[in-house]
Order: sequence, then C-alpha cells, then structure tokens
Amino acid sequence: CGESCRVKKIDNDLASINRLNDLGLTCGVVVTLVKKAPFGDPLLIRLRNFMLAIRLFDAQKITVEML
Repeated sequence: CGESCRVKKIDNDLASINRLNDLGLTCGVVVTLVKKAPFGDPLLIRLRNFMLAIRLFDAQKITVEML
C-alpha cells in the first residue's frame, strides 16, 4: 500500500476495458494502491484525485510499471 505506478496495458474483454476507461483508468494514468480488503478483494486505488474500488480479478489484468 502507498506505492504508485503507471498503467501500461489492460488485458481484459472489451466491455471491461471500456468500463475501466469510463471510470478514468486508462493507459498512462498514475495510480496509487491505498488499501486492500482483508481477503484481498476489492482494492482501493487513488487516481486522478479520486478513489476507485476495483475487483482483484480486474486488477490482475492490468500491467503497470513502478515509479
């Protein structure tokens, strides 16, 4: 928690990619992991000055580079 990274690629089905893009999670955006739920699902991330909770299933399909 607390580490920042940049989104490089999202490998998911088109509907999921479009949903994440609509929420502001696009390639090139910097995200910070804020909190994990007790069992690891969902994850709370900060991006573009707001918080977003995403499922672990979706997060595992996102390729990032550490900053």
